[in-house]
Amino acid sequence: MSSEHTLTINQQLFHYHETAEGEPVVMLHCSGGDHRQWKGMEHYLTQHRFITPDFAGYGRSVPFTPWRGDDNPDLRMVTQILEGLDQPCHLVGHSYGGGKALQAAIRVPWQVKTLTLIDPAAIRVLNKPDGHSASFREFCSIGDAITQYMRSGACSSAAKQFFGFWQGLDDQFESAVPVQPEQIACMKKIFHEFSELMLPDYSARDMASLTMPVHLIKGERTKPIVHDVIDDLVSRVAVTRQTIVPGAGHLLPLTHRAPTFQAVSDFISTHSVPDPVCVDAA
Repeated sequence: MSSEHTLTINQQLFHYHETAEGEPVVMLHCSGGDHRQWKGMEHYLTQHRFITPDFAGYGRSVPFTPWRGDDNPDLRMVTQILEGLDQPCHLVGHSYGGGKALQAAIRVPWQVKTLTLIDPAAIRVLNKPDGHSASFREFCSIGDAITQYMRSGACSSAAKQFFGFWQGLDDQFESAVPVQPEQIACMKKIFHEFSELMLPDYSARDMASLTMPVHLIKGERTKPIVHDVIDDLVSRVAVTRQTIVPGAGHLLPLTHRAPTFQAVSDFISTHSVPDPVCVDAA
């Protein structure tokens, strides 16, 4: 059984999809996606309750409106969902959703039973005051190009730059990526998300709050900056498990759905309460 729900933040409606019953699993989609990214996950974890929201500007949620600083309505929406649960959840996020999952886990760690980050675009962990990596500088140059395109009104070129970067394997740019009309339409939101990734690094106190089991999943051929993000997280958090999906790039939940979903399922199952077993009285 599934149901559709909304919640209101600052008089803006956010949509989320909910299925089944059991331990809650909250799954956060990537930029340009929506809750349908996780379709089929319920077949891997049949005893769990899935909550899959649409971020602002995607799916059936409110159209995008700019925000300032760290007051991200997407983060507030996720936090509100977590705080409304009657028990801690398994929190999963991919790319931009991985960044929001990390922020939410830092903000309300008592509501997160496990944290799974799939190729997380938590770029701010690399924004160090004492210097930047080569991958971070490359990411900044991509951001500069997108900024120039957006300011000149060339949304199609900005979309080609953004999706070409993330869809390319390893350190390659996918210049032949076909840009879809819906991708161009959401570039104003993506541009704002991209800018937010450049906020300052988390504090040691923030990272120390992540005491729940943590699973980091990445594509074998993902972007260098994601490798650096994951290496940074491993150096600062007691990571429980790491998984590499062979042959996959950044969009592994879409391009390598079965192995990615199986990895998510295996980790959550390990940390889930087993179903009660009825034993006949002797």
